[in-house]
Amino acid sequence: MVSNHRGSTLIELLFSISILLIVLTSFYALTEFLHRDYVNQSALAESLQESRIATTFFQDEVRNAEKVIEASETSFHLMWDENNDGDFDDPNEKIRYQWFGKRSKSQSSYTLTRKTGNDGKQQEVALGIRSFQLEYFDENGRQLPSGLLGQANQSKIRKMILTLKGSRTWTSEIYLKNIG
Repeated sequence: MVSNHRGSTLIELLFSISILLIVLTSFYALTEFLHRDYVNQSALAESLQESRIATTFFQDEVRNAEKVIEASETSFHLMWDENNDGDFDDPNEKIRYQWFGKRSKSQSSYTLTRKTGNDGKQQEVALGIRSFQLEYFDENGRQLPSGLLGQANQSKIRKMILTLKGSRTWTSEIYLKNIG
């Protein structure tokens, strides 16, 4: 009996290798896309978490404020008697939040910081905050002037609206319960 098996020709082999390369390239492109998407989603989730934590932390401390030292559109400096000893001399009883940016040619990355005490170190609360704005209102709901508020207007603050923009916009109304 004569076997009629033929081997693969060079053309068939090159054609098979070409199809294999196309399949492998497509698979690599798909895995690269999925990896990039995973990295982007992780960064987005982290940014959202930072913004949420920063907003919550800020709200909690502002609600406990007993005295406003400085109030502007991008900073808020407050005092509160954390340990109820009747004074504001303890290190964590003067708190300053400030938003500022650092720009370079390639990127724009903004940071919200928190500083406690007179000689405390600034701590980064949230990174990548594109916009941070504070608006102040008196007890009748009238908006106080924008910019750095003088002492007369600082004592009138009863409500603040915080708008923080990172990967998402957060807006919060905060009522100062201990001032007045």
